[in-house]
Amino acid sequence: MQIAALHRMSGHPHRDAMRAYVMHWIRNPDPDSVFDKKTRIRHFLNDFILLFLFPLMGYGGWLFLIEGLVVGHVFYQAEKDALKIFAVGHNQKRGTGATLIRMVLSELEHMHHIRRVRIGAGGDPAIKRLWEKVLEGNITLPFKVSHGEGVGWINIERTAT
Repeated sequence: MQIAALHRMSGHPHRDAMRAYVMHWIRNPDPDSVFDKKTRIRHFLNDFILLFLFPLMGYGGWLFLIEGLVVGHVFYQAEKDALKIFAVGHNQKRGTGATLIRMVLSELEHMHHIRRVRIGAGGDPAIKRLWEKVLEGNITLPFKVSHGEGVGWINIERTAT
């Protein structure tokens, strides 16, 4: 499985499929979700403007591809020293969500400004279980984590180099 950051999408060989996938999720979020409520402006803007505007609002993510097909995603909103993961989705076998979270959190190894991550807000049982797996150490990461303040939050504990 290949991981691709949305902010590097423009130069990717599968960018058209990636862009279509992202736009589907931007235009069709879970009804009444925080994202849906915060981004109502999306109804009045074209795709080009949205793909430019959303990163400025702190939104980003990673797509996961197999043989050029998008098979999953992790979307987040960045705020200061934190990433708030609000969507994890895939069309693969059971256990793929844990693989996606491991791959995303491993990407943070060199993003030293990120010290906290929220994996969901506790409302989705599957996402909550991913957070619990991270805290229990059942997902191997290149750094240690500890329980953060509240449901879904983890603190990243890096060793000084």
